[in-house]
Amino acid sequence: MRVVSQGNSALIEFQRSRSNSKDQLRFTVNLAVVCGELLTPDEPPLEKTRSFHGHLRIRIGSFLPIRQDKWWDVTASTDPDALATEVSELIVREGAPYILRFLDTKELIALWRSGKAPGLNEFQHSKYLERLTLGR
Repeated sequence: MRVVSQGNSALIEFQRSRSNSKDQLRFTVNLAVVCGELLTPDEPPLEKTRSFHGHLRIRIGSFLPIRQDKWWDVTASTDPDALATEVSELIVREGAPYILRFLDTKELIALWRSGKAPGLNEFQHSKYLERLTLGR
């Protein structure tokens, strides 16, 4: 899923595990915000970016009580309706509202000024914050 608004893109992407087999499929959900102002000429246009291009990146497991990575397993015995409900409710209740908030670049700046920068290292955090706040 992609929402492009205010010059930014919010992304929800499913990622499959490298350890999938014919009997088991594992997946997680990646959430990201790509800030159009921070894209460089060698990166794809905003409408074609992926979560790994994100200037904010977080996995859906961060919104669970234990706040750790969450991978779901799909096997022959998996109840697909229960799985779909679990994943979609978590995205709708927690993930989507979180990333949609940061479509507003001012909110992204405020997050970074608070010292939080999900998915970024310190260098990226400082560099992106500086680029967005110069001239504002």
